[in-house]
This record gives sequence, C-alpha cells and structure tokens, in this order.
Amino acid sequence: MQARAPPSYMKRFQRQLVEGKVYALSNFMVWTKMKCYMACRNGLMIYMGGQTVVDEISDGTDSSIPLHSFEFVDFGNVPSRNRDNSLFTDVIGQIVSIEEEGQAWKSGEASRNISFRNLHLRDLRGRPMLVTLYGDLGRNFDAEKVVKQGREVSIVAVFAGMLVQLYNGFTVRSTSASKYYLDLDILEVQELRTSLADRHKPIDCLPCQLQNLINPTELVDSRRTIEQLKSLNPHELHSRTKFLCIVTLKGINCTKDWWYEGCFHCNWPISWDGSKPLCIKGCPNNQLPVPLYKLDAVMQDATGTMNIMIFDKPVKKLVGVSAEELVEDTAGEQISAVISSHHQSRALLVGPTEGDSW
Repeated sequence: MQARAPPSYMKRFQRQLVEGKVYALSNFMVWTKMKCYMACRNGLMIYMGGQTVVDEISDGTDSSIPLHSFEFVDFGNVPSRNRDNSLFTDVIGQIVSIEEEGQAWKSGEASRNISFRNLHLRDLRGRPMLVTLYGDLGRNFDAEKVVKQGREVSIVAVFAGMLVQLYNGFTVRSTSASKYYLDLDILEVQELRTSLADRHKPIDCLPCQLQNLINPTELVDSRRTIEQLKSLNPHELHSRTKFLCIVTLKGINCTKDWWYEGCFHCNWPISWDGSKPLCIKGCPNNQLPVPLYKLDAVMQDATGTMNIMIFDKPVKKLVGVSAEELVEDTAGEQISAVISSHHQSRALLVGPTEGDSW
C-alpha cells in the first residue's frame, strides 16, 4: 500500500523513515488512492499527518517482511504506458551500454538545461529498452564502477518509479520518485542473471547519442524580427534550427481547420487504413487518435506581420483547455472568440495591455 504525507510534514518523515527498517505506524487515515503517480495498484492509500506516530521495530520482525515490491512491465508493453501517469512504471533488464552524461533543455517556469544519462537495457528475450536518468539520478550514476564490474559478470538493473515517454523511440525516464537498484537480491534478478550466464558481454561505453542543449547566449544571438524571418531560405536551414522572435498575438485565422487527429503517442498526424488509424511515424496502434490544436496564428512586431502555425502544447498552455474539450462544441468560425476569451482572462493575471509577448 502506498503512503503519502503533505509537504508540511515531509521533512519530519524523511528523518524518521529509513528504507530497509521496519516501523509501527499509528494514528493515520486511509483514503481512496490518487488518480495519478501511484507506485502500486492497491485501491487505497495511507495518509500520514501531524498526528501520525512512527515507532521503529527492532525485534527481528523485519525478517518476515519483504523489503522490495515491484510491478515489472514487460518491454513489449512499455509503449502502452506512454503518457499514462496513473501508475509508475518498473522495469528490469541487463545493462548493455551506458552513454556519457548529456544536457537537455527543459522549458517551463524555470527554463534551464538539465543533465541526463542514457542506459541501454535488454530483457530475457533480448529486446532493447532505453532508460534515461535525469538530474542528480543520472549525474550520480557511477558509470565507471558499473562498467568495471560488468567486465566479469552481467549487471542486472531495476528501475522503479519511472514514466514512459516517446522521445527518440519509447523511453523509460526517471521522475522525482525514481530509484534504481543494481544486482538486487530478488527472484526476478536471479532468473534474468541465470538466463544470461552464457551470453555475457562487457558493457559498452558510448558518447551521448542525442542532446537538446540550448545555450541562452546563443538563443539571444539567434533573435530575429519578422522581416528577417521572412527573408530566410528554408532550404538552407537545419531542421533543428531555433530562433527567438518577440511578437504579439493579433488573431487567429479561422479560414483553416484549427484541429487535427493526431497520434496519442507522438502527436504526429494519422492516416486511415480502412477503419484503422495508423501513425505516420509508425507508433503502436494501441490507442485511438486524439484531437490536437493546429492554429494559424497572426503575429506582429515592429517590422511586419506573419502567419505562424502553432501546434498543440503551446496552444493548450495559452488557452487553458485541451482541443478535445472544445472540438465537439466549437466550429471553425467560433474558435477565435473562444481562444480570445480564454487568452484575455489569462492575460489579466500578468498585466499586458495588448496581448502576450511570445
């Protein structure tokens, strides 16, 4: 059963509770489980508050209580967990290769570059899986030590508290709740190790294969006006070239469709094979397509105006609701008014007088 505590009591319980020890808990409540970020399938969860009493037990009771409990997901079923945060994902596999530490740009309220490390696993059937550890989890991963140990024997790793995302293929990535274990003394690790006994290969060390590093100075240097953007030759640009352009959203062109049916996993458009939807990027056909934003926005700065196609994620952030919530009741000629009403109400919170700067 999963237990949780409010932030106001978190530090207290962090001091009192140590992994591997056994405790008697009293004066807690039992609630229905949360809808997201659950570590196990139990329909109930413990809620620990200021009145909860924690007493350590040291009479040998711990010998009858298993220390670890995982709900391992078969590698073949990992894609079905994409964008599903209702339950954390646990995976187990042999470490085949380890990449050097890389840097990736994380956008949001505190946009910044964060470190990460990729590890390549394989399961009992030899199927591959990419695992990405972000922040301190990846930075503190002792790759040199693991590679050294892996020269003699296969290293089996367990990754718990993870989520699945589609990025350069389906990736199992870490969260703030994630933890990893190497050569843990549990049955599943023993079984995998036994099956690999005659297939041992040293762990490969690889350079970081894919980085999305942004240097803020370079981003400022890439600032362009609308007039300058219009003069660019698209055939001379790299597909990942980024520019910074400060503009004002002046309106939405409603003569074009404002939404499209996209792949649940990657958001790319889908095609139809008879009655079956197919992702043009080849994602698994295990989820129905979803309505996604595709807005033809009119932007303006001091040098002119320009139509810019804005896809789902930034539009959702601007409007505050998903396309799926609007698509059934909103016609093309109505979407501009709907978005403007949401946009204006949100803009009042930050204080601009003529729209937001992008």
